[in-house]
Amino acid sequence: VLQTQPRQPDALALLGVVLEAQGRAEEAVGFIRKAVALDPKAPLFRLHLGNALLAAGDAAAAVVELRLAARLQPQLAEAHYNLGNALRQGGDDAGAVVAFRACLALMPQFHPARNNLALLLAAAGEHNAALEELREVLRVDSGNLPTQLNLARVADAAGEYAASLRAAEQAVALNPAHPDALFAQGLALNRLQRDADAAAVYRRVLELAPAHVHAWDNLGQSLQALGRILEAEAAYRQALVLAPDDADTNYHLALLLLLQGDLVQGFRAYDWRWRAVPGLRRLPLTAPVWNGGDAAGKTILVSDEQGFGDCLMFCRYLPLLRARGARVIYACSPPLLPLLRGWDGADQVIPIAAAAQVACDAHCSLLDLPQLMGTTPETVPANVPYLKAPEGAVPENVAPTDPLRVGLVWAGNPKHKHDSRRSIALAQFARIFGVPGVRYYNLLRPDDLRGDDAAQFVKYDLVDRGAAFGDFADTARCVAALDLVITVDTSAAHLAGALGKAVWVLLPFAPDWRWQIGRGDSPWYPGMKLYRQPQPGDWDAVLAQVRADLTAHAAR
Repeated sequence: VLQTQPRQPDALALLGVVLEAQGRAEEAVGFIRKAVALDPKAPLFRLHLGNALLAAGDAAAAVVELRLAARLQPQLAEAHYNLGNALRQGGDDAGAVVAFRACLALMPQFHPARNNLALLLAAAGEHNAALEELREVLRVDSGNLPTQLNLARVADAAGEYAASLRAAEQAVALNPAHPDALFAQGLALNRLQRDADAAAVYRRVLELAPAHVHAWDNLGQSLQALGRILEAEAAYRQALVLAPDDADTNYHLALLLLLQGDLVQGFRAYDWRWRAVPGLRRLPLTAPVWNGGDAAGKTILVSDEQGFGDCLMFCRYLPLLRARGARVIYACSPPLLPLLRGWDGADQVIPIAAAAQVACDAHCSLLDLPQLMGTTPETVPANVPYLKAPEGAVPENVAPTDPLRVGLVWAGNPKHKHDSRRSIALAQFARIFGVPGVRYYNLLRPDDLRGDDAAQFVKYDLVDRGAAFGDFADTARCVAALDLVITVDTSAAHLAGALGKAVWVLLPFAPDWRWQIGRGDSPWYPGMKLYRQPQPGDWDAVLAQVRADLTAHAAR
């Protein structure tokens, strides 16, 4: 047509549409711009131009054209939909939500818009709203496999693991040979602690897609959770053959090496955490990062990094850095400040928010120090106590006349991703109560209590100290007044260990790396005793042994 009518606007625009469909987006833009120049108020031309610009990677210009298309013809649902895509690609998620909702107001059954809206809502943390949008699609079209997969992923992010598994199983039923559907099923099985079933599913994924790096990685995590350590390592290493720079797999391998006690290789590889752990970033300071070189006469700022337990465990390295001649400033989380201010392990302790205002010659993160100082199994700095409770009144209801004063922690932060594996219900934990000659003290703060825990304290004759804790200094003063702490894997274990207090730690079958495997003690805390599940989920066996040992301990 254009050979005979070079200025035919429809032909110019439609040729652009065809070129875009062939992947020739930049050529498409040129032809459609000519059509727009001939008829600037044609909404379809603006729509086609916006689509071509988006395909060419110019989201900002696409937004301009698609907004104009929607303004010229408000009932053009496709304009609102593609505007949403352009806004989303340009980083304007809030604007994209508005555009997708405008599309759905015109075409309620247009499932791509509802799927995209759901994903944006989920990314904004509005998981319930996102789940409702996806379920609306499935009420009309239960055989929509992409939506089932999105439902599985959003339910996982919302912590609704049973719902995630149901959606993944529906996706697998729709296509039993779909690797992504199987992968989602495996992940949901992991969340529900069905690791053997998950491993079998990942093996099926790898039969279909042998180069599926994340399936190899998740297979490794599943095998690790089952205690099959060497097989887990082999799976991680196979993933790294396929993708040597995959941050998640390198990080998981680092944790596995540390779990096995290979501190040299493990801490070296642990540097991958900066790329693998969501939200983890070094402080944006102008001073260089300390590389382990000469520290004498230098001011080195060391920053807190992850959880409270990490701080309490690894602040032991700060006195070693001072011993190298450095002036050490420690920037930590506010709840730890009352415990560490005045501590002789650092020259100055400041809130981490103030780190940018401090002059220093170099800086590093706290968990860099084990590797920078060349820690080996033989050189773990295990002199305890390396912390002490600040001066203050001993909690009035910790009676020094009690035969054996035992502090208890049966649960951790419920938001921790592995909380279901490490925490124990109070009703089950109660198996260790009632030992003659023992007085029991709750060390859990109210925010970490579950259900009606507090209402059960009278039933179990449990003295509540946690309600009075404002910060770690309060907790430390209470712990210092006790004879023994019995805890699951939380910061309380590290606080008690750092204070040199007798502490028994109850561990899941697949423990965190710092507890290593196959040992009843810890190289990091002399005097600490570790109790391990003999099988995944078997807390009863652990609690039976703890009760027997507590009975003998109280008798002595």
